[in-house]
Amino acid sequence: MNKDYYKILEIDRNATDEEIKKSYRKLAMKYHPDRNSNNKEAEAKFKDIADAYEVLSDPKKKSNYDRFGTTEGDGFQGFGGFGGFGMGDIFGDFFSNFNSRYNTTKGTNINIKISLNIQEILNGVVKKIKYNRIVKCHHCDGKGGYDMKTCHICNGSGHKNIIQNTPFGRIQQTTICGKCRGMGEVPLNKCNHCNGSCLETIQEELEIEIPAGVSKDMKLNKSGYGNFSESGESGDLYIIIDEIQSEFVRKGKNIHIDKYISVIDAILGNDVIVNTPHGDMTIKINPATEHGTIINIKGKGVPDINYGLGDLLITIKIKIPKVNNEEKEILSKLRKSFEV
Repeated sequence: MNKDYYKILEIDRNATDEEIKKSYRKLAMKYHPDRNSNNKEAEAKFKDIADAYEVLSDPKKKSNYDRFGTTEGDGFQGFGGFGGFGMGDIFGDFFSNFNSRYNTTKGTNINIKISLNIQEILNGVVKKIKYNRIVKCHHCDGKGGYDMKTCHICNGSGHKNIIQNTPFGRIQQTTICGKCRGMGEVPLNKCNHCNGSCLETIQEELEIEIPAGVSKDMKLNKSGYGNFSESGESGDLYIIIDEIQSEFVRKGKNIHIDKYISVIDAILGNDVIVNTPHGDMTIKINPATEHGTIINIKGKGVPDINYGLGDLLITIKIKIPKVNNEEKEILSKLRKSFEV
């Protein structure tokens, strides 16, 4: 059963050559394999579109098709022939841009771990760091040498076009010139400092502003401070946060502290001093406070970047002392008062 090429290209039988070409371009872009990877239905649709355009763009084949519904005897080559009108001719600009993004090489990223204590996390801090990174050679400005001349491979454009024959026709792809690395020029004399590589390693010194409320394993990004790529751009620097362990235990945006008190303070109550990340604080112990009681002090936790301040949670623990004979005798007399 013959296919309706007009229906496939979504045009009527009186369509002009320009309308045929315009509709083909739109549909081929929509169903092109580069845009529909692993989509068998789109692949089949694209083949039908190509077959239809093969016929309807050729006056002789179109005439036979309109009269007899076939192109037999006219040298019809099927999918991929295009009658001398290649896909690269139709999609040159579009697919050059579409594919060229895969040829832009970005430099590698660098990860640096910074350890912070609880006070630095609570208040934020500025840290000075030193690290090694790859940059453009400062001696030759990343050109690899001196006395530059136009690259004879790309004629100074910095890129070259490659046309490939594929099962879907001819596809044009733009790539960076490997000879001049996209610069359009090559040196007559090689740079002795970088030995022509265009790159050098330096020690970078930076001040990193770390906001209050960061947490362990959080990454802060400083764009463009990674390693440079000779054919592209610099990667990024990632600051990975680590927390120094201390007596203060952080859980989310809350801080947990254990406070040991005496049996007497637990029974009678008292005001006791607690060491916190915010400095020493005096808290009230109520009479008959039990072991494990939690005292919650609002707003004295970690300042969460998105959700405000956490709390300071103080867990009261009763310390049982060792006693001498005299103290044992006194406590024995009081035993009955403590019986449950």
